[in-house]
Amino acid sequence: MLWLYILIFIISCTLLYFSGKWVVSGLMRIARFLVWREFVVAFFVMAFAASLPNLFVGVTSALRKIPELSFGDVAGNNLVALTLAVALAILFAKGREIPAESRTIQTTSIFTICAAILPLVLILDGSLSRIDGILLMVLFVFYLFWLFS
Repeated sequence: MLWLYILIFIISCTLLYFSGKWVVSGLMRIARFLVWREFVVAFFVMAFAASLPNLFVGVTSALRKIPELSFGDVAGNNLVALTLAVALAILFAKGREIPAESRTIQTTSIFTICAAILPLVLILDGSLSRIDGILLMVLFVFYLFWLFS
């Protein structure tokens, strides 16, 4: 039975690899069609799609009065995305490094760090309020306006 699970895992990883290649080529075509930078398309389309499970966990856990689950999910996801995912992207890059010379990427990196730290700062008073949520949403909308300008 263990071998079956290992086989399913290997097949799943293979499917994820190929679907990732298709997503990347599709995003590049979308970027060329819309005459947007690849980073903007990747951020807006891919990041939003990848965040949908977290959004549903957040809403569901809040409705079920288990907000800790949502906060743990988001914090854990950010930790993995900002460390492991970036590290793997660098390790498997075709060249030796991933260029980050674009002003958009540099500014977004700073914004990402601030956005990741802000909920931790806001929770120092012992809770996250609706005002905190509105502040975070306004920050996101501000970033979207900056990104598309």
